[in-house]
Amino acid sequence: MEGDVERLESHLQSLKRRGANVLVLTDPSEAATSTVCLQLLGCESMVRRRLLVRTRDNTPLDTDFDPTRFGFVDVTGSATRATLTESADRPDSGDVTDRFGTVDSVEPQTPYTPASTADDMPRWFSRVEPNASLSTLARHVHDHLTRFETTDPKPGEIRVCVDSLDTLVDDAPSHHLRRFLQVVTSRIRAAGAIGHFHLSASPRENSPVTVDGLFDATVETRPTVDGTQQRWTLHGPGIQTDWLQFD
Repeated sequence: MEGDVERLESHLQSLKRRGANVLVLTDPSEAATSTVCLQLLGCESMVRRRLLVRTRDNTPLDTDFDPTRFGFVDVTGSATRATLTESADRPDSGDVTDRFGTVDSVEPQTPYTPASTADDMPRWFSRVEPNASLSTLARHVHDHLTRFETTDPKPGEIRVCVDSLDTLVDDAPSHHLRRFLQVVTSRIRAAGAIGHFHLSASPRENSPVTVDGLFDATVETRPTVDGTQQRWTLHGPGIQTDWLQFD
């Protein structure tokens, strides 16, 4: 239903209470990318626990983060990218130890054990090693969420950003990436969290990043002479807004 903003708001509140995943379709060069991201992560004045999974951009991070409210998974190393590409070119052996082997499910609120990090790294930081699997990446996400869950967060308090899926779409076999997304989006819902995943708006043939069963909503953006606009689609109830200006 076009332009039904009131119904959208009502359903968004429901998604916040039970956990949800949002696909954000933008051009990486658009200023709207950061605007949508900040909107979904929540403003700094609000109590949030934020987990960022970075697959691109090597901008240095501030080191002054509260580990009870912040987590960061780094998947941006040049060695990691090289391994991703090489593994994607190899025939699928079906071995779970392969770079893109089977992604096992990860259960919520298991006893917390930190993801593998260097000894001098803060608790909020973890890095996916060059020879790691998508299962390992899912486990890093799980470990950080479990760390947040130890202090009983409110529904919607945990926010997860994956920026971006482009790297994984380009480099990973589609059926392995599809399984990875099933595991991670399910884990985010189990935590009562709001996750969002950035993806280039340009169409990709046979992309495993589809909305069915993975994403509760899609946000599209477009530039206009009056600024950037957004359009929301909620896939369950079939609600779609008109193009709206960012506030």
